Amino acid sequence: MLDFQQRISGVNCMISQRKRKLIEGVFGWAKLDRPLQQIKLRGLKRVDWFYRLVVTAYNLMRLGKLIPIPVQVG
Repeated sequence: MLDFQQRISGVNCMISQRKRKLIEGVFGWAKLDRPLQQIKLRGLKRVDWFYRLVVTAYNLMRLGKLIPIPVQVG
């Protein structure tokens, strides 16, 4: 039988794996056919700005899928 600490660490590991998959999906989307594949900007401020822009675009794309658009017939 597992003790309390082992059960907690198992649950935390499962949560971590789910969150990791979500985050890696964003990076995969950004690198697939987008400019994050190779950043030509230099400097932390510029790269941070560009990263935020790409993640915002991803979130806007997801938002379109989460909010259904009503279809008008007629």
